[in-house]
Amino acid sequence: MKKIWLSIIAIQLFTFATSQVKRMPSYPLITHDPYFSVWSPSDALNASSTVHWTGKQHALIGIISVDGKPYKFLGELPGDTTHSILNATQLSVDVTSTQTKYQ
Repeated sequence: MKKIWLSIIAIQLFTFATSQVKRMPSYPLITHDPYFSVWSPSDALNASSTVHWTGKQHALIGIISVDGKPYKFLGELPGDTTHSILNATQLSVDVTSTQTKYQ
């Protein structure tokens, strides 16, 4: 009987641990003080415009040229300028207490 209870508890703990969401509501990019901070509200760094913690847009745009082709890796471009710029592929994001690292 003791083995059955241990098995049930182990299954419940495994289910709880694997059901945790590994997504943050926003990712910190620049945090100087409460009046000056820039956050990415989406999982992909180039999927939306960057914002202040209040939700006001604080747009940062990052474009890099690789073999003569422009790739957007940060922010959202205004208007119809996106037709000639490709989106860079984001592999991962890692957030610690002092840094947000994208690959």
